[in-house]
Amino acid sequence: MADRLVDRPGFLGSDLILIAILGLSITVRGALGIETVSSVLLGVSAILFAPGYAIIALLFPKSASPGSRTWANGEITIVERMVLGIGVSIFLVPLLGIGLGYTPLGMQPTFFVTLVGSVTLLFTALAAVRRQTIPPSERFDPRVLHWTSSQLKGVRDGSVVTVLLVVGLVIAMAGIGVTAATTDPGEEFTAFSVTTADPTDSTSVAGDYPDEILLEEDTQLQVGITNREGEQTSYTVVVLLESFDGKERQSSSELDRYSVTIVDGGSVQRAHTVIPDRVGEDLRLTYLLYKGEVSADTELNADSAYRSVHIWVDVPSEGT
Repeated sequence: MADRLVDRPGFLGSDLILIAILGLSITVRGALGIETVSSVLLGVSAILFAPGYAIIALLFPKSASPGSRTWANGEITIVERMVLGIGVSIFLVPLLGIGLGYTPLGMQPTFFVTLVGSVTLLFTALAAVRRQTIPPSERFDPRVLHWTSSQLKGVRDGSVVTVLLVVGLVIAMAGIGVTAATTDPGEEFTAFSVTTADPTDSTSVAGDYPDEILLEEDTQLQVGITNREGEQTSYTVVVLLESFDGKERQSSSELDRYSVTIVDGGSVQRAHTVIPDRVGEDLRLTYLLYKGEVSADTELNADSAYRSVHIWVDVPSEGT
């Protein structure tokens, strides 16, 4: 029976079909942003195995022949395939994440998962093409692993290389677990800025702020928000014009208010037109950033805000 299975030239392997399905599920999950518990568990399991196994299938297309097999000849046992698949995935997946962080897309979970799934599908396709070039009698065929006594003996007896791979994998997984448990995930924060536009190329610069804001002219500033909170966050921006006597605030009026929702890792820069509601000298134009909505009983000031930025301006009366 084993010989009849091996001699079928059109068969490329149920293992590659399974890996292709896992790669497709990873890609779809990333593209659709599916976050159910079952999908997350399936996704993590697939990510830690599928891409590495696809690469191993590409590098080692032949079936192992106990007693005469060699790695250089593209022959490894099923145990070595499984262990190497997990090991290569553990090595490859972080590299993909680091590379994605240097692209304009940034290290966003949906893009990252989609990238891992796409890479898995690519290497699976390449592995299928290379396996097709191997004679059917030498081609790796997972259907006969448990039917031939020689294969069973090879898996049962194992090899020094297999033992070393298993030990190395256990050590690597333990190291990853300890690192994940003891590493500080980093501070969660939101960056908030008010800048001006460079007149030569319209880029934002933290400088050249106006000393005066005229009633009859529009003055624009750029308000920037970058979300590093670890989740999608809604913000409210409140713009105040305040007057002070020394350190004591004498009056305050709200010039504008708007809300914006930003995905984790995303940034929004918005032009804001300043329209003063009074004249005076040494007035403080203050931008306050709050998380979520601002309740009606909240006292609007830098102390109650999550972030705040201000500049000092004069607002001369018209014609002066």
